[in-house]
Amino acid sequence: VLSERLQEKIDEFTSVPIALGMRYGSMSIEKGLKELNDKGVDEVLIIPLYPQFAMATTETILVLAEELRKEHFPHMSFTTMPPFYNHPDYIRVLSESIKESLEGKDYEHLLFSYHGVPKRHIRKSDITKSHCKMDGKCCSTPSPAHQYCYSHQCKEVTRLVGEYLGMEDGTYSTSFQSRLGF
Repeated sequence: VLSERLQEKIDEFTSVPIALGMRYGSMSIEKGLKELNDKGVDEVLIIPLYPQFAMATTETILVLAEELRKEHFPHMSFTTMPPFYNHPDYIRVLSESIKESLEGKDYEHLLFSYHGVPKRHIRKSDITKSHCKMDGKCCSTPSPAHQYCYSHQCKEVTRLVGEYLGMEDGTYSTSFQSRLGF
């Protein structure tokens, strides 16, 4: 329902054909590509709706889309929107939403909780094959590896939101739900 609402809102602002495709379920990526194909589209911008890159989400979508392109839509070309975890508009909207939710509430600490992913996925996504140490330091040390590092990107969202909201260090932190171990 939320994805359909988003599609409707985007439709209001553009004349470019838009299709919704999900990794699982009836609104499949194949169905979305077929819908665009039937409208004569041959250049597709794929926008994963995940702010951070993760193998289990973003990468599986892109791999599946490419497999479908090769098998059913070889004339199509794809461009992919990169993760938007640090985009100023995303940070602003997220921060304002958090600010609104906290109004009138007395709290000591704000915990940012992200879905966990296996550590092996984070290490495997390290394009440098040497940066990721999972030691708490690599996420804050600049590296090209960050463009595919889910851990860094989540921690960066927390930092940027904390900065936007003017929060003091120690009054907020990042955590991950689920198991992150091997």
